[in-house]
Amino acid sequence: MLVQSKASSTPQRAAERNRRQREHARELRERSQVHQLLEQVRAQRKLRESGQRLSSQVSSAKWHGLLAKAKSLGAAGRARFTATRRVEEIRSQNQQRRRR
Repeated sequence: MLVQSKASSTPQRAAERNRRQREHARELRERSQVHQLLEQVRAQRKLRESGQRLSSQVSSAKWHGLLAKAKSLGAAGRARFTATRRVEEIRSQNQQRRRR
């Protein structure tokens, strides 16, 4: 049976402790890298979603703006037609009064 002295086991324990510390440090670095990548992916997804949201808001705003413009142009056309007709009625009434 081989007996080891405590003097030789102390460097072994230190080496084992160093190895465990290195493994732990490597594991922490890997977790940190994974976390950073996940955060990067989340940030990209949020940017993409906000871009899509803004794009749909812009297109919706453009559509509403065009609809409002079309409505206002239609109302202006009707108002112009009504005003023209009213002017013609007034002229006609004035001419009839002159004839009397």
